[in-house]
Amino acid sequence: MKSARQLLHDAGLFAKKRFGQNFLVDMSVVQRIVDGSRVTCEDAVLEIGPGLGVMTRLLASRVKTLYALDADRDMIAELEASELAQMPHVSILHGDALRYPFDAFPTPLHVVANLPYNISSQVLIRFLECQTQIASFTVMLQKEMADRLLAPPGGKDYGPLAVYMALYCEMAPVIKRIGPKSFYPPPKIDSTVIRGVMRTNVTLPPFAFMSQLVRQGFSQRRKTMNNALKGSPFVAEWQRGAAAIGVSPDVRAETITPQQYAMLAEFYQRELTLPSQLP
Repeated sequence: MKSARQLLHDAGLFAKKRFGQNFLVDMSVVQRIVDGSRVTCEDAVLEIGPGLGVMTRLLASRVKTLYALDADRDMIAELEASELAQMPHVSILHGDALRYPFDAFPTPLHVVANLPYNISSQVLIRFLECQTQIASFTVMLQKEMADRLLAPPGGKDYGPLAVYMALYCEMAPVIKRIGPKSFYPPPKIDSTVIRGVMRTNVTLPPFAFMSQLVRQGFSQRRKTMNNALKGSPFVAEWQRGAAAIGVSPDVRAETITPQQYAMLAEFYQRELTLPSQLP
C-alpha cells in the first residue's frame, strides 16, 4: 500500500490549510489506529477525513459497511478514481462533518477519524448530540485537546468537554503520543488517538440541556457558580441546587465533578421550567 506522501505526489496534490490537512505517512500508526478502533466485519463505520484513502483501504478490508466522508473535492475525486469506488460496501461521500446529516447512516455507527485540529471539539460535540446512533469513535486529536478531554476536576485542563465525555462516554487512549514526523506536512504539535464508547447503561439528562448548564457554569470559570450563573434561569435555584449535590454555594465550576453536574441538571429539570434555548 502506498503512503499518503506517495499518493499525493502521484496525484499532483498537496495538503490544504483551510481543511486542516496533515496526512499520516507512518503506516504503523495507521495500523494501530484501525486495530485500536476494534471494528469488525459486522460493523458499519464512518471515516471522517479519509483524504487519499490510506486508512480507508485498511478499514474496507475489515468492516461490513464503510462510509468515507471528506470536505475536499480533490480528495473525493481521487477516491472515486481508485479501486475503493468499485467496492460495493464502500460509499464515498462529499460533505462537511459538522453539517452532514448523520441520520443518513445506519445505527449503530462506529466512527474512525483523523480529525482536523481546528474543528475537532465541534465534531466531538456532534458525536454526543448523536449519542443514540454512534456506538464508538476512535479519533486522532491534538495532544493538548486529548489532555483536556481526559482531565480530572480541579485542574486548568478541566472544562465542559471533560464533563461531557466523562458522563456520556467511556474513554481511553489508543496511542498516547504521535510525533510530527508521522505526518506530511508535519504539524507543530504532538497528537493522541483516543477511543470513546458511548454509555448505554446510564440515564442522563439530554445532552442539549446538560451542555446549557455546563457551558454557563464555565463561562466565567474564575468566579463562583453563583456569579457564573447570573443572567440565566439557573441562578434562581442555585442555593438549593448546591445543597442537593452536596457542595458549597461558593464553589467554582472547575471543582464540580461530572457526576455532580448530572445530579445538578436533574435537579434543575425537576425544579425549573426553562426555555428550550439558553444563552
